[in-house]
Amino acid sequence: MNKPAGNDAKRAVSEALAIHGYTNDALYFWNPSISDSEWMKQLEVIKIIGGHHFAI
Repeated sequence: MNKPAGNDAKRAVSEALAIHGYTNDALYFWNPSISDSEWMKQLEVIKIIGGHHFAI
């Protein structure tokens, strides 16, 4: 969380922003293969792009 975004994360955000409404107002995104946050697992995932989950 306190580290700069990696290339995979930046690409996922760029893809999501490139298509209007693609993530349906997602407020959060993360890659569950590298994040072990229990808090994030409680969020409602509304879209998956590559390895990133977008949630509200």
